[in-house]
Amino acid sequence: MREETRTIMKIRSTRAVLLCVQFDISAGLGSNDAAPDNLLNAGVSMRLPR
Repeated sequence: MREETRTIMKIRSTRAVLLCVQFDISAGLGSNDAAPDNLLNAGVSMRLPR
């Protein structure tokens, strides 16, 4: 059984809100039947002090 390659077109943006905190969001569209129809992701990243 052979799996079909998933192809996704995606756009992403990242914004630093503080020196050690950033928000990011991405959205995408599947460009073939094996890929999901659409997707939306969001996240927060923090840099921990040493």
